[in-house]
Amino acid sequence: MNNHLDFKNLQYEESFILDMLSHYVELSSVTVEPRSKEAGLYERAVRAYREGLSEESLTLFAKLILMEPLSSDYWMGMASSLHLSENPIKALSCYAIVALLDAEDPSPHFYAAQIFLKQRNEIEFTKAIELSYARATLNAEYTPWLEKTMDLKELFYRKERGVYAG
Repeated sequence: MNNHLDFKNLQYEESFILDMLSHYVELSSVTVEPRSKEAGLYERAVRAYREGLSEESLTLFAKLILMEPLSSDYWMGMASSLHLSENPIKALSCYAIVALLDAEDPSPHFYAAQIFLKQRNEIEFTKAIELSYARATLNAEYTPWLEKTMDLKELFYRKERGVYAG
């Protein structure tokens, strides 16, 4: 069972999240689709992301977030699309939203650690990778993240010692 954020004042929180969303895409250019189209939009957004079409995936994930502002999956899609489009600061803030919406999921911390690895930011990398590891140990569902986390940690320290060739 996931520990999802329980908002007491949903209207305020949705307003906050929509304000956050406006920092990533121009909301006036995003049309809201009927709820019945949500599954199809998600499939299109994921396909656009996998094909490297970050602008299209950003727009589609924005539509989905407007439909369901508290969906960690949609925010993860937005974060991943921003990460793909080489916008690390915005990606990090979306990963933070995912971490708030799903307190057990190690993936937002793992992907944040990837960004900090690229930036060679040891302090923030260490925080993110340790959070990823801690969350991966909470639930057997997240066991595969343990190996990924340890591999990324080793990569960071090899890179810091000048052994990394990438």
